[in-house]
Amino acid sequence: MGAIDTGTDDLSATHRGYVAGRYRDGALSDTWTDVTRCAERTFIAYLARCGCGWLGEPHPADPDGYHTCQRDLIRNHLSSIATPRPAGTDRSPDDMPR
Repeated sequence: MGAIDTGTDDLSATHRGYVAGRYRDGALSDTWTDVTRCAERTFIAYLARCGCGWLGEPHPADPDGYHTCQRDLIRNHLSSIATPRPAGTDRSPDDMPR
């Protein structure tokens, strides 16, 4: 559990992210699995995952890996979705000349 979303009502249904665990057979846990409460060595890695299909890089299945996945989800996926774009452009505000 512990889903993280954009905080924007229009996007939160599609972009609801969480930290998934990768099982030994390669399958990923679902949004209802709280990977922090599973037995040690249940997972071989943690990955940030979003309901839209976005998947982050694997990290160690430990507390540091869990927090890295949360940061990855927020910084590399959700923040770029929730950032409003200037009208008439597909560039982010950071790419715009000052």
